[in-house]
Amino acid sequence: MVFEISHQLSENDRNQVIHLLASSFPVDYKKGLEQFEFFIERYPEKCYLIARDKDELIIGIICLLKRKMNYNGLSLDVSGCSYMAVHHEHQNFSVSAELRELMFSFQAANSDISLGFARRAMDNYWYQFGFTGFTNFGTVLVEISRLPSGNKLVVRDLEKNDIPIVASLYEQTYTNTLDALFRTNDMWHYLVDKLAGNQQKIETIRNSEGEIVGYFFRLHNTIEELCIDQSYFRDVACLIRSIILENEPDTKELNLNIGINHPFSKYIRIRLPHSVKTRFAWNGGHIIRINTLVSFFKKITPVLEDRLLLADIGTFDFKLQDVLFSFDKQNLHIEVPEMTVASENRQRHFWQKLVFGVQDVADLIENKQTENSVFIITRIMFPLKNPQVPLVDQF
Repeated sequence: MVFEISHQLSENDRNQVIHLLASSFPVDYKKGLEQFEFFIERYPEKCYLIARDKDELIIGIICLLKRKMNYNGLSLDVSGCSYMAVHHEHQNFSVSAELRELMFSFQAANSDISLGFARRAMDNYWYQFGFTGFTNFGTVLVEISRLPSGNKLVVRDLEKNDIPIVASLYEQTYTNTLDALFRTNDMWHYLVDKLAGNQQKIETIRNSEGEIVGYFFRLHNTIEELCIDQSYFRDVACLIRSIILENEPDTKELNLNIGINHPFSKYIRIRLPHSVKTRFAWNGGHIIRINTLVSFFKKITPVLEDRLLLADIGTFDFKLQDVLFSFDKQNLHIEVPEMTVASENRQRHFWQKLVFGVQDVADLIENKQTENSVFIITRIMFPLKNPQVPLVDQF
């Protein structure tokens, strides 16, 4: 058996990979061929971890996607773990294990973090290898009748030359206010065509002068993604009411499937009676893995220092979960010990939950005798945020 990393597929390899993926996923084979051909042809930046048998036929594949993620102003390199498949005749022969180890070694050298989307069939699979579910798929539900009326905005289908404006709005909303994935111009074109294949579309929101001030895409009475200038929040609430009632007059409820920390969700929650449904992605949904804790802490140190300075925290020195934090003269020093194989994933799970706002420090610290000052400082460095990655960015 031979294992390799490839950034380009030959025509023969391409056809083998498409067939292997379409045969391995619970989708109609013909639709699967279309879906995976579209992915391989159109997804902007990707590479493939390939396993071949003695006849050089592809018997295993992992598709990795290259992205960047905003973390409080820092741009982190992300390796997205997407589709994985092993030929049914070669399962239970360590092919997936070898591919997984190749993936981890590749990611450790090429990205700060790994992101993935754990589909239902693989719930709990990735947890044992250090991944942590970290996305809050929060939905805010509001009665349509509660939304204000008097719409002043209009909606137009997105045109390709609108993409730079839409991309700018996305950055203002998602990458500035939420820990979200950046989207290149090629990525935007891919997403637009991907949505079109699912009979969905992005619609631009325009003011009376015809200027684009926002966009959204929706399915019936559910808003899946929304970006809008905050000065138009009330107007877009009127617009949503108008559009939904025009197309589905019997609909009683609006579903904002954009996360409870989205700026527009916060606006609605403050002003209108509502209910909230959340599904925290402990195993399914977006999963995350810090590849190397030492280098990752070094990368995010400026963010932690800024939080401490804003909180006017003085000198301190303490150890938490074997990691030493020292703050003196406005400089934060972090020492991460070499980890044993037995402790590595335990440490990953702990810090991933804190760093990405999944769980409060009080719930993670086993020793309840920890000094109160340590709790306070740790909460300042790692505030509980419940991140939201837009669903269309799932891998």
